[in-house]
Amino acid sequence: MRALIASRCGAQWLMLCLLWASAGVSAAPIIVDPSNENLLLGNQIKVLADREGTFESEDVLAGRHDNARITGTRSPPNLGYPKHPYWAVLELRNDSTASIERLLVLWRGSTHRQQALITTRIDDQAASPAQHSTAQDVLARHSIIRLTLPARSTTRIAVRIETYTALSLDYRLLTDIQLASIDRVDYWFFGLLAGIVSAIGIYVLALFYAIRERLYLLFGMFAVGNIIYQVHTEGYAYLVWPEHLRPWGNAAGTLGGALFSLMIVQFIRDYMDLPKLTPRMDRWLMQPVLLIMLSVFVLYPLVPWLGNTVAAVGVISGTVAASIAALRGSMISRPVWSFLGAVLVFFVMGVAHLLKRMGVLPDLQSLALLLQIGSAGTTMAFAIAVMVRVRRMVELQRAAQLDYADQLEHKVNQRTSQLLEAKESAERALAELKATRRQLLEADKMASLGQLVAGVSHEVNTPLGVAVTASSHLAERSRILQNQLAKDALSRSDLEAYLDETRDAGAMIERNLERAAHLIRSFKQVSVDRTSDGRRRFELATQISELIDSLRVSWKRRPVTLSVECPSGIELDSFPGALGQVLTNLIQNALLHAFDPEEPGEMRITAKNMDASTVEIVFEDNGKGMTQVTLARIFDPFFTTKRNQGGTGLGLNIVYNLVVQKLGGEIEAASNPGKGLRLCIRLPKHAPTGAVEVADD
Repeated sequence: MRALIASRCGAQWLMLCLLWASAGVSAAPIIVDPSNENLLLGNQIKVLADREGTFESEDVLAGRHDNARITGTRSPPNLGYPKHPYWAVLELRNDSTASIERLLVLWRGSTHRQQALITTRIDDQAASPAQHSTAQDVLARHSIIRLTLPARSTTRIAVRIETYTALSLDYRLLTDIQLASIDRVDYWFFGLLAGIVSAIGIYVLALFYAIRERLYLLFGMFAVGNIIYQVHTEGYAYLVWPEHLRPWGNAAGTLGGALFSLMIVQFIRDYMDLPKLTPRMDRWLMQPVLLIMLSVFVLYPLVPWLGNTVAAVGVISGTVAASIAALRGSMISRPVWSFLGAVLVFFVMGVAHLLKRMGVLPDLQSLALLLQIGSAGTTMAFAIAVMVRVRRMVELQRAAQLDYADQLEHKVNQRTSQLLEAKESAERALAELKATRRQLLEADKMASLGQLVAGVSHEVNTPLGVAVTASSHLAERSRILQNQLAKDALSRSDLEAYLDETRDAGAMIERNLERAAHLIRSFKQVSVDRTSDGRRRFELATQISELIDSLRVSWKRRPVTLSVECPSGIELDSFPGALGQVLTNLIQNALLHAFDPEEPGEMRITAKNMDASTVEIVFEDNGKGMTQVTLARIFDPFFTTKRNQGGTGLGLNIVYNLVVQKLGGEIEAASNPGKGLRLCIRLPKHAPTGAVEVADD
């Protein structure tokens, strides 16, 4: 087996040697000078078009496909977007006495796939066996083949190149040091421009985050797409792309360019507000361009060369459409010169870049630098236009704010005058309300005092009437007795009868006068407490008893009873008049609301000590009760359910204010329909000092 392989290799080597001798070279070999570390190969390369993709490297190297050679005047050859593989054939001559180490560099060729067949013939010796080379042991953005040129030798190289992007055969023969030196300058320059574009993009994206306007997002995406496209077209991305992922890098470059163009066209469309400013131009020019750009994202994954072609058409149509739209828009609205300048630069840059990618313009390093500068300049000019727009927006907002401030100031002044008038009216109404309330409170007090006077008068009238009748009867009997005595007709029995009647009448007069005196004393104490409202020490049971005696006439002719349970010995240092007013209002409220006029009912007052400093007074009735809605409002002023029957809505409000503010206690109410009302009052035995005057509340 080894003998067979050796014989086949020997046969191939012999065939190549014969082919070397018979084929000849169509051009003179390229002389490699050891002192020249940067040799531009240019149009010294023989380029073959492998339209069917069937060429073999040995045949290409032997010159059998020279009829497929293409010619051109550009240096380096620019082949545009290829649909099939190409072959680059070159012959290098080393006439020096020492071997030369060089790098065959396809400038910015890391986006392409290339395979090389290399054969070397030293003078007076047979040609060496052909060697295939695809390795790249130098980390760079270029496609690199490492060569060793022996002394006094001729080396022939056939390189098969296949790519999905624009192809420019910018081959150079460099040393490692020279390549690193050139790349160092390129890295610095590209890094500077990319940094400027990135900083502008980040700033505008920050504006979008703050303002949330789509225009700034489009500009930020335009800057991002620009960086992605430039990084891939200039080969910098392939410093980090693994070899097996480089086709994805080509896709990222193409799609990044499409994104870059799509965003800038949409940005121009939004910046000029073309849908409103020139709707017909927007409909028939800008929108079709956007559709072309979007189709690249569908076509490229399916047919890469078609996707590249559509992207190129989209770029040129987008630049033309954007330029026309910007010029048209500036004629209608107020122009922004930095924006128009950016559009013009974008147009020139887009056309030049497209012509270069299509192979019309030579792919020179100087042109690439100019395009990079133009891209950065376009971004900066658009950024200035954005700043101008922001400044105009700020000016418009400031003017709108000033106008709004004037309107607001006018409204505030107008509203202030209205509020002042309303305030004065409310203050007058409040003063009138307070005066009316004081009058109502005084009227209510006087009304209760009047009822007290009426009750006392009625109660005093009976004993006084009996006493008057008894005294009149006694006077009449005394006159009869005097007449009998004058006529000497007085008998012992008559005298004894007179004395008996006198004794009975005197006793009757005494009892009734004592009853009247008791009522008058009670009335006097209650009336003094009501009118003077002074603070004094009193016994609770006595105070309640005297109050009930004076009020009993209020329900004397109704089937209503009032029971009192109050142990003796509970003394208060408080305001008896206020307490009497509270109990009076509770009794009158029950008589008015709890029972109908002929309806029987029971009222009960219970008092007890809660602790050494607090007393509890509970007033209960078994009347109609009330709903929870009514219960929640019983202490509200002027709230009554019997306004048409004389209710004022102040009775329980006065009770609440007197208990809480005057007596320093608290009051709770509980009721349900049909189950009566229960009011629990808790009072301190020593009322607080500095009590509030309720009438002025």
